[in-house]
Amino acid sequence: MQVSLLNLNEVVAGIDKMLKRVLGEDIELNESLGPDLGMTLVDPSQVEQVLMNLVVNARDSMLEGGKLTIETRNAVLDDDYASTHSGVKPGQYVQLSISDTGCGMDEQTKARIFEPFFTTKGLGKGTGLGLSTVYGIVKQSGGNIWVYSELGKGTTFKVYLPRESGAATAEVSASATGTRILHGTETILVVEDEQALRKIAIRTLEAVGYTVLLAADGEDALRISAQYADRIHLLLTDVVMPRMGGRLLVQGLMKKRPEIKVIFMSGYTDDAIVKHGVLDVGTNFLGKPFSSEALQNKVREVLDQETGTIAAGNERDANTTDEAGTRPFDEGKLRALPPATLASLREASIAARYDELVQIIGTIQIASPDLANGLKELANSFDYQGILNSIGRQDDER
Repeated sequence: MQVSLLNLNEVVAGIDKMLKRVLGEDIELNESLGPDLGMTLVDPSQVEQVLMNLVVNARDSMLEGGKLTIETRNAVLDDDYASTHSGVKPGQYVQLSISDTGCGMDEQTKARIFEPFFTTKGLGKGTGLGLSTVYGIVKQSGGNIWVYSELGKGTTFKVYLPRESGAATAEVSASATGTRILHGTETILVVEDEQALRKIAIRTLEAVGYTVLLAADGEDALRISAQYADRIHLLLTDVVMPRMGGRLLVQGLMKKRPEIKVIFMSGYTDDAIVKHGVLDVGTNFLGKPFSSEALQNKVREVLDQETGTIAAGNERDANTTDEAGTRPFDEGKLRALPPATLASLREASIAARYDELVQIIGTIQIASPDLANGLKELANSFDYQGILNSIGRQDDER
């Protein structure tokens, strides 16, 4: 290793043109580089290798085009994070994130991606060494790597490299001078399908005085809300969950509790999740993994906002259409689909089963790619009601 004190923004800028050539014209490249990014002691050529490997991997997951977002920021990994991630030392880091809108991975694949020679690519198309090389470089540099992925939605890799101690100390000192009062007495409904994160949330929030209600998914959250007689001040919800996603949950919950405030959380970064069309600009958002302090700060910040300013996280209404006032597909083609396919679309949308919906749309892709892409837009925005409205309108016309 030929290590030197480095700003990761310089690495990204230095190979920007090469990245665009690698990605090609079908993939949109977005960069969001932290202006106050700290320094890290690493080998510049190895960091370039990490970035290129992750970008190529992302490109190969977006065979029909998509969006790729590269972000840098300062990060803190605290004791709570370290307790659930073996080998992680709490401390100050710089974070490099690469997010794509590709095919995503299931849990079995995700568990093996850093194994040498493991690949999901066809014969002769991959050595299975790219991600294992990335893992080795990151660990050799004293850092950590974390992956978040959803089938049919995309993947985010987050690389954490130790921040140079002088910069970290200066930031901690500056933060200490502006310490806020983080405690509260409000009631918070936390909706998260990962048990470990639910435990961290309840421990962190109850420690500073909040009453916490826990739900494993959207349907569970609606049931808890219906049974809870008192006010729920804040909803803290994951974006993508089994059966019912965060967007649909918010729409259902606000019918009964219009005053509730909302924070979305996801393994995607906030910039990526907006650029990829999952949430709108201005949404209250908390990226995973988060520290206890970051969670407490965000909760207090949103609770202290004026009522109604971002009450629904700028959620689009379930009946939203595109700017032209029509659905993003040819309704004549939708009308021509076999009744069995329409019935399957309806059932999957009613049940908010995203993975099943993607599979059905995949069967439409071969015969009618434009229609499939339009339906995929609604599915990727978790606009199940929009799909139901379109299907219902076609049934009426028949």
